Amino acid sequence: MSSGAGPGTDGPAAASAGGVAAVLVDAAVVLAWFVVAGVVAAVIWWQFAPLPFYTRTGAGAVMDQIQLGRQVAIDGWYFLLAVGLGLVSGIVLAGWRRRDAVATIVLVTIGAMAAAWVVIGLGLWLGPPDPHSLMGHLRVGQHAPVQLRLTSRGEWLVWPMAALLGCLGVLWGTNADSR
Repeated sequence: MSSGAGPGTDGPAAASAGGVAAVLVDAAVVLAWFVVAGVVAAVIWWQFAPLPFYTRTGAGAVMDQIQLGRQVAIDGWYFLLAVGLGLVSGIVLAGWRRRDAVATIVLVTIGAMAAAWVVIGLGLWLGPPDPHSLMGHLRVGQHAPVQLRLTSRGEWLVWPMAALLGCLGVLWGTNADSR
């Protein structure tokens, strides 16, 4: 028997099921947003980050100062993309999904981690192979580019932190307006 909440509803149980379904739909939208953002960021990273190279020598391989600077630039490009797209994503998604602040924060954080994983994995896939595998085939003086990968261990966290910052800014800002 219906509790009188309306035709075809069973009161709180139906509302709870509808809430879970809405969160699952929102999770799919947030995940899709971050996967697309991650793919876009990976392609930009791959196209614009200057890849340094090792030069084969008689004793092994070396990387000069200019190439070391390019190695740092790989991390710098990732950082800029992660901060920019992370903040924009956090702001847009928190502005779009205002129903449940805790669920929004969790969805944005998990989605941003997925985006970071996509960027790093796709960058590694799009970039050149491991230079150590090429060294045996190179003559002295030839070059082997490095892989498109982060050298800073914790830098992958930049994207989730930036997205969380943007999300919290929107949620706190809109919460202060409603008081």
